[in-house]
Amino acid sequence: MLLLVAAAWPAAAADSRQDVDAVKAALIFNFTRYTSWPEVEDEGLPLLVGVLGDEDLHAALRAIDGQKSGQRTLEVRRVDNAVDAAAMDVVFLAGNDRESWLALRSAIDGRPVLTIGEMNGFLDAGGHINLVLEDDRFRFEVNLADARDAGLKISSRLLKLARKVKE
Repeated sequence: MLLLVAAAWPAAAADSRQDVDAVKAALIFNFTRYTSWPEVEDEGLPLLVGVLGDEDLHAALRAIDGQKSGQRTLEVRRVDNAVDAAAMDVVFLAGNDRESWLALRSAIDGRPVLTIGEMNGFLDAGGHINLVLEDDRFRFEVNLADARDAGLKISSRLLKLARKVKE
């Protein structure tokens, strides 16, 4: 339900950058709830969420730090480079920095890291979930094929809400 509310949030009506980042944080949280990772030996391990390139969004994500997603507790971290990002379970790549994306993609190749971005062509470049501003509202697109190749399972409930699903 929160996912529906966050996705329908009018971006143009947001009072501030903080409001936009809060909506993105809610979406990221819900993406973790509707994504399954390969089983880990210790279910007590946190689900690591990293942000590459946006200090304000990292601050907004502190609201979900410590929240439960399934059986695991979210732990939000700031990452400064692709090598640090490769240790995460979820990475949000802010902006349109294709060079950072290519480095990140190379660093996480073959690892079950959910990648979330907000750039044109993100899905075609191998990203898993792309945030899109459409009609002054946040929408998202999913690259199901590449997510599966990374060992991730994205719920059909999430896919039904996607603007586009690339299979």
